[in-house]
Amino acid sequence: MTSFTPPVEIAAWLACAAFMVFLFNQLSRAWFTLRGKPTPIEQAKATNDISERVTTLETCIGKCKVEQDRRLDKLEVGQDELRELISEENGKIYNRVNAVADACATIAGEVKGIKENTVLLLKEFIRR
Repeated sequence: MTSFTPPVEIAAWLACAAFMVFLFNQLSRAWFTLRGKPTPIEQAKATNDISERVTTLETCIGKCKVEQDRRLDKLEVGQDELRELISEENGKIYNRVNAVADACATIAGEVKGIKENTVLLLKEFIRR
């Protein structure tokens, strides 16, 4: 009835799939070879080089730590002095503004007194 013969057809498909896997495997190996993938020895050397660099950096940071701490301490002292100076100057400004405000209040009171006296004098002048 049908022209399908199972064992031959299945064997052909399995052979094609195996060939594709084999071809992919060979192409990926060729790609890594052409690309220049490092050997395990080269990878170990690169890892050792990196660890040496990290050790060198840690040593340098350790040496620079004392200088960095000294500079930070100096900055903190300078910052404290600057904070005190700013506080002092703000106090001086506050005192000057306060003195000016007192003087203005005094002048405002005197002007108000002059106005009231002027009004009283005008009333007395008008009555006569």
